[in-house]
Amino acid sequence: MREYGFVTNQTIRRLFDIHVYAARDLLNSLREREIIDKIKDARGGTGVKYGPGPKFPKGRS
Repeated sequence: MREYGFVTNQTIRRLFDIHVYAARDLLNSLREREIIDKIKDARGGTGVKYGPGPKFPKGRS
């Protein structure tokens, strides 16, 4: 996320080699904890992107 500014469900699936539903659950968990936020208004599909949320860890300077 630091490199591109966002992640998608597909990004998570490829990084962790998990099923679409497991990626969805992971993203939902991160949203609930305010680590990530949706950055587009898309309701589903490939248009949903997630960016850093209020509790996203700050990068190293």
